This record gives sequence, structure tokens and C-alpha cells, in this order.
Amino acid sequence: MVQVAQALPVRDFHARSHYPHVEYRRNLPHFQPNGAALFITFRLHGTLPLRSGRDGRAFVEADRALVNATLGPVWLRQPQIARCVTEVILDGDRVRALYSLIAFVVMPNHVHLLIEAKALAPKITQHVKGVSAKRANELLQSTGQSFLAR
Repeated sequence: MVQVAQALPVRDFHARSHYPHVEYRRNLPHFQPNGAALFITFRLHGTLPLRSGRDGRAFVEADRALVNATLGPVWLRQPQIARCVTEVILDGDRVRALYSLIAFVVMPNHVHLLIEAKALAPKITQHVKGVSAKRANELLQSTGQSFLAR
């Protein structure tokens, strides 16, 4: 198993219950609370779709399904692809200043990010998913195929 890890400085993280927030929609409603950390998950195209649910149990169930999936792509298991995605994630924090990175993990078929947003979530996900998908497709010598799920 490939492990790409980066030590990040420890930051204070305080769970808060109510925030003013920005709401936007794609397939499901998304909320971006002002001043709160965001937990973002995205997966490779062709992997199991995450079931929608509003509680933590539904998320844990969907995440376990991704981790235990025996079908679908696992391109992020390849060191050069995982490194590519890692570099884009770090770039979003250090160079583009879209967010302050708290933690992240690159799994074989999906990615989790915990961030303090400095931009709207759609702009953050567009950068991370768009740039990493383009670079990964170049590394895989694959064009015209979806890398990440929409």
C-alpha cells in the first residue's frame, strides 16, 4: 500500500454548533459555515456513489463502502498519482491561499480534506479536483475520460 503523508502544523480546532453560512446546490445542498472548518470528500469517477444522508452514520457507512470496494478504479494507489493530488492539495494552501489545510488523506479511490476555507467551497473543489484530474490524466496518458466523479 502506498502512503503519502505530510506533517502539518497542529492547529486549534474548535467544533461550533451554529454559524452564519453560505448555501449552494449541486446534486445535494451544500453549506459553508462562516468561520468553521470544512470536511470535503471526493472520489474517483466509476467508484461507488456516496449515499446521501444528513447524519454521521450515513457518511461513515458510505466511506466504509468506498474503502472496502472491490470494483472500480484505484488510481490513487499509484505513488505518482497520489503525489500529484497531494501537491495540488498543498498548493491550494501554500500558494493559492484558498484555505488553511488542517489535515488530508489520499485513499486508493477517494480523498478527504479538512480545511479552514478562505474562498467559497465551489472554487476550492474546482481547483483541487480540476487541476489534480488534469495532471493525473496526463500521467495516466488518458484524455477525454473522467478521472474524478462530479
